Amino acid sequence: MPLSSGIKFKFTPSSAMLKAMVTQWTTLSRIDLSRTDVTDVSALGNVHTLNLQGCEGVTDVSALGNVHTLNLRGCRGVTDVSALGKVHNLTLY
Repeated sequence: MPLSSGIKFKFTPSSAMLKAMVTQWTTLSRIDLSRTDVTDVSALGNVHTLNLQGCEGVTDVSALGNVHTLNLRGCRGVTDVSALGKVHNLTLY
């Protein structure tokens, strides 16, 4: 059965699970982790569209510079977005 190009989580996946998904599911282009307790997003730097809205545990987004569309609304732990200069659509507030 083919995997659609996007996935919405209703639970908080582990960092290892996220890394495995992105590595093995090369067609995965959209990940919605909004309002989960995810903290480590370092493996998600090549995802096209990433929704982290309300993920208060996320602090380091330096690996997400290649993401095309990134939603960080409500990510209160993020204080430095200087590495996100190449992000085309960035939502902070």
